[in-house]
Amino acid sequence: MNNIRKFLVGLLSMVLLVGLTLPFSSASAEELENIGDNQTTPEIPEVLKPIDISDLQYDVNKNLSEEQIAERFDWINSNYEINQPFSLEDTEFIRAYASPSTSNAPTNTNNGGISTYDLKFGNSASQSFSKSKTAQGVSIKIAGSVRAEVNILNHSYGAKYKTTVSSGSSKIKSIRNNVKASAYGMVGTSGTYVGLVHSSSIGATSGSKPTSWSIDKTKEYSAALVVYVYVNAYTTVNTTSGSFDLYAF
Repeated sequence: MNNIRKFLVGLLSMVLLVGLTLPFSSASAEELENIGDNQTTPEIPEVLKPIDISDLQYDVNKNLSEEQIAERFDWINSNYEINQPFSLEDTEFIRAYASPSTSNAPTNTNNGGISTYDLKFGNSASQSFSKSKTAQGVSIKIAGSVRAEVNILNHSYGAKYKTTVSSGSSKIKSIRNNVKASAYGMVGTSGTYVGLVHSSSIGATSGSKPTSWSIDKTKEYSAALVVYVYVNAYTTVNTTSGSFDLYAF
């Protein structure tokens, strides 16, 4: 749990607070473009503010492993449309796991991935990682970092990391290095609900029997009223007997 709560950016598993107070439904592109350099911190509704995992009320969000947290993010991201308000239990999960630790937690810990609470417009943040796994007769290690940048409307995320095969390369059909990001924002007519405002991924695939494989890619995207963001990297190894994943966080 400490690893999944690593300070991904002061961001990661990261909360990005943006300097906008306009309700999502009433903020036109022209109005948002006219905001200019206004970077004051918005008044985030109490129901959207980060919470600590010790305050969780729903059993589905309690006592989760790193793998279960990553799977829960994937489930939420695939079961909601863009700008659709989340259920109460899913909102609770985002507030707890895509936000920074409480002031009582070690300063270098967070909920995983990149979830920046302190990242402001035009700033970037990154989080390093190093993980190993053995499965299906193959041993790999992934090491590098994920990164994110937040502005008013145009944001970016990416990763630079390497997958190294320490044994079993002859059994590998391919390696794919991936980085995915989800941005969660204020939605609804009054901007008092959390919803998915962006979700995407990027990756790079190797040839057969590789002994190592690297990725260094960045993706830009646009989204308004971003409150939380989750970034994670993972490697998918396709072998002669199946496939397995190794997540950074």
